[in-house]
Amino acid sequence: MAELRGNVDELVAQVHRSAERRALATEAAADAQAKRIEGEGAARVEAARAAAREACAARTAEQRRSQLARADLERRQARLDAREARLERVWSAAHAELERRASGPDGDAARAALCRDAARQLGGEAVVVTLDPDAHARLTAADVAAWADADGPTLEKGPEPLAAGHGARVSADRASVDATFEGRLAQAREVLRGTIADLLAGTAPEGTTEGAS
Repeated sequence: MAELRGNVDELVAQVHRSAERRALATEAAADAQAKRIEGEGAARVEAARAAAREACAARTAEQRRSQLARADLERRQARLDAREARLERVWSAAHAELERRASGPDGDAARAALCRDAARQLGGEAVVVTLDPDAHARLTAADVAAWADADGPTLEKGPEPLAAGHGARVSADRASVDATFEGRLAQAREVLRGTIADLLAGTAPEGTTEGAS
């Protein structure tokens, strides 16, 4: 009987020891897992912080680039606006000078040069020259015919004057060329205005219109 009790006590003791070992092993595994999870969490937090810092730096750099680009555009716009204002003053002065010269001694020579150029553009054997009211009243058909190039189309004075402007409109069949002083001045203005637009868009060298400033 005593022997049986001893065997039972030993069995109980073994069971207790085994349970304790399993409990200790489970506790150790749980501690290790907790430490691993804690380490992974810290790594994730640090990675998130690093990503946030990198994203913030990228946004800051992009904002700075945008600000610099905007400041450069504003600087270019201000400079070109000032240039456009200067050109506007030049055109106003040129238009006033044009009106003065149109009725002066050089006016007819300028009309003749514009009509010859227009006639060369149109080609053919003859063109019709419609003059501004002042020139139409003063000049005869012979005066107009004398403007022609020796090897170019003949120039025929039109029956009616221009409604407005100084110079002439030169026609052949259904084609015509604006040979008025105002028209040529407007063409030059549009060329320079187009150059200024290219400068604003950054598609033309900035020195393109320096001579017109």
